[in-house]
Amino acid sequence: MTESDLALVPRPSLLSLTGGTFSVPHRFNVAESGCADDRDFIYKMLTTASLITFKPTGDAPATLLVTMDPSFGADDEAYALDVTTESILITASGKAGLFYAAQTLRQLLDPARREVPCLHIEDAPRFKWRGMHLDVSRHFFDGAFVRRYIDLLAQHKLNVFHWHLTDDDGWRLELDAYPELTERGGWRGENEALPPSYGTGNERYGGYYTKDEVRDIIAYAADRHVTVVPEIDVPGHCKPVTVCHPHLLCEGDMAHMKSVQEVAQNLLCAGREETFEFLETVIGEVAELFPSPYIHMGGDERPEGPWEQCPLCAGRIRTEGLANTDQLQGYFMERVRKLVEARGKKMIGWNEITHGDIVSTSAIVMAWQDPEKGAEAACKGHPVIMAPARHTYFDLSQAEHSDEPGLRWAGILPLKKAYSWSPLPDATAEKTRERILGVHGCLWSETLIDDQRAEYMAFPRLCALAEVAWTPANLQRWPNFLERLTIGHLARLKAQRIGYRPLDQIPPAQ
Repeated sequence: MTESDLALVPRPSLLSLTGGTFSVPHRFNVAESGCADDRDFIYKMLTTASLITFKPTGDAPATLLVTMDPSFGADDEAYALDVTTESILITASGKAGLFYAAQTLRQLLDPARREVPCLHIEDAPRFKWRGMHLDVSRHFFDGAFVRRYIDLLAQHKLNVFHWHLTDDDGWRLELDAYPELTERGGWRGENEALPPSYGTGNERYGGYYTKDEVRDIIAYAADRHVTVVPEIDVPGHCKPVTVCHPHLLCEGDMAHMKSVQEVAQNLLCAGREETFEFLETVIGEVAELFPSPYIHMGGDERPEGPWEQCPLCAGRIRTEGLANTDQLQGYFMERVRKLVEARGKKMIGWNEITHGDIVSTSAIVMAWQDPEKGAEAACKGHPVIMAPARHTYFDLSQAEHSDEPGLRWAGILPLKKAYSWSPLPDATAEKTRERILGVHGCLWSETLIDDQRAEYMAFPRLCALAEVAWTPANLQRWPNFLERLTIGHLARLKAQRIGYRPLDQIPPAQ
């Protein structure tokens, strides 16, 4: 058996076969050291994943020894895994490392594999930020799918779930102060506040998450070492807000002024103090609900026209000494950043928040338009998350075929392209490279007609993203990755009934 035969995804930092095999028992006798608090969860997770029973040792010899040792290393996500002829040993400095060791072990303990080669693994992530996004505005995904999605992220060692909760096609988060945002703004259809869109027809379509359901999903994610980062997209993409609160629109005739998605009247007025009072209340509730240290506040795709012709926005530009509407956008997002930081959180925004060079460099930039935008923001001092559309937007079509689903505005994104890119700018100083926090994939839902389509678009490209995020760059090789998918990893996805894009439609390794 070779390393490729094990089909581990993402590829570990170091794996060596040491000779001999371990016969997988029908029941593991488990001994723990330093991790008693995680005992029940470890047993349940491993049993569910591998269809093998895990029990405390009692008087029997241990066939699995799990050790949490603070002196193991500084990275709490790192782990070591050793398979000998008699037992399996897991060592980590923290709970996250134990969890990721368990994800590797669950791949090794394939139900059909009764023997595992003796081996030694030392593993740690390349990036601390390994994220994946889900747009629930254009297509609403229920709580069951969100939990399944989080499970799949965690299995691939991704640690951030970016929940895109608001956009022009629905507001999905219950708020006490503004119940109308979900009661009216969470639904679209012929007789609803929002018009039909994205193929959902004239029938009433939509939904939202109650605060109790959000808390449950946050706890579910935390058990899997996934941080849930909410996104409230402003100042554009705000059609549900302006439908419910039209007094937050700019003055003037705006009916003919549309966003890139052909939506009118979806931009909050930057000249009204009421806008910032509204946002202060929203941010306060979001910050209280989500324990994440981050809140994503959007900042992208501001439609041109409303601010340019609004007398209130013109007044704001004069009184603040701004040069133009680009600087007004920077002013707007800087005020939002201060509201977020007043609640003890850090603001993340799409790369347009850097317009006007006004937003503080404490704001984290998510670079979606291209990697160069991320490099520019890092050079200015911003922490940066790399999410360039042409490599990480899994709503993009996977092939040139006319019947292949997906969008094409940023080109075609086949699996190889999702795998073969470097998040670190080559021609920049080391200090700038250090500001790259990690990588992030996005699953926008314009064409996601159901849960199965979402899985088809996400997989196996999410596997590629996971390896870019976790595995050292010198171990990332496309032929080897494709071989591991072919030998075993796609079979794991199939066993979980994930409707991934079939491998026979993927170009061969070259």
